[in-house]
This record gives sequence, structure tokens and C-alpha cells, in this order.
Amino acid sequence: MAEHSLGIFGGTFNPIHIAHLVIATFFVEEYDLNKCFFVPNYLPPLKSTDEELATPEHRKNMIRIAISGNPKFELEEFEINRGEISYTYETVAYFRNSFPNSKIFLLIGSDQALKFAQWKNWLYIVENVNLVVANRPLSFISKNYLLSYLNKNIQNDSLNLDFEEKINILNCPLIEISSSDIRKRIKLGLNCSYLLTREVENYIIENRLYR
Repeated sequence: MAEHSLGIFGGTFNPIHIAHLVIATFFVEEYDLNKCFFVPNYLPPLKSTDEELATPEHRKNMIRIAISGNPKFELEEFEINRGEISYTYETVAYFRNSFPNSKIFLLIGSDQALKFAQWKNWLYIVENVNLVVANRPLSFISKNYLLSYLNKNIQNDSLNLDFEEKINILNCPLIEISSSDIRKRIKLGLNCSYLLTREVENYIIENRLYR
């Protein structure tokens, strides 16, 4: 019987956009995932507190709308339901406990990977999942660079983690679309039709988000 594999795609999704969906599609295909879970933060720990954050309910609704019709995509509300700052190691523990016999892949952007050693309990994360990095044009990194960075940040010499086996670079298009740019465009009344799905764009307009 084939091993059950699942992916975790966390983020603020403020709002979810086309690049998120393209990357998730390549994530599912490259690692033959049975399911990719979109896990929106309640409050992200490393982002600016002055970021205009849509309510958790709005962000969940936009994800549901964006991923509807794709049986491999699923919304997971664990972080939002906790109602606290979201730490990825806690989400990893939740998935590890919920799916003890599954192979779990955690997808992060290369901009996040460059500060991964700042994440709370980052070694626990690498011990329990396979890390998959999606490169972005403005923060492109190689596997060797990331391995060197993580090894430099290990302070416990007794650890014997094989990062080589745990770190992967996703083979996907380099798409530079950011949620913050989309929010700015919405404020300025500019067209976002090709950055968001039509349904998400309509939801934002109907609910007057990011204005």
C-alpha cells in the first residue's frame, strides 16, 4: 500500500491569490500528496503588527472559495481556532498527532526559509516533517545554501539530524505576487483581476475588504 502523504501550507493568506494556488498545485504534484492543507494564521509571529489583516472569518472564507473544486486542497482551521499567535511547531505537532502514520511535508517560501532558524522550536519542525521551499524571484536560495545556514544555527552538537534528507526545493514557476501589493492595489482602486480568482475578487469587493 502506498504511503499516505500530506502537505501543510501555512500563511496569513491576506488575501489568498493566484501564486498560492499555482505553488500548491506543483507541491501536490511533485510530492504526490493525498492532500494539501491550507492553514491560515490567527496572528503570524514574525510579521509586522501594522499589517492590515482581514478577520480570520474573511480569510477562511476566501480560502474556501479559492480552493473549492479541488479535492486535493483542504482548509485546516487549527491555528485560527486556537485564537493565539501561530507558531508552526505547534501546527506540526497537531498534524503529527492527527496523522501519525503519514509522511508530512511543510511548504514555506524562500523568504521565510532565510530566517527559518529564528522560528520557535525550528529543530522540532525539521525532525518531524520534510521541509519544502518554494523559491521567490527576490529571495532565491539553493538547497546547499539552506543546508549551510541551518547547520550553522545548530547549537546542540549532540543532535544528529540529516538535513540533506529533510530539505527540499520545490520545482515550480517563480511567481512574484504578494498579498501586500494586492492590498495596495485595492486601496488605489486598481485592477486585481489576474492576481486573484474571480470569486475571491468578488468576495473582496462585496465585503469592502482592504479599503
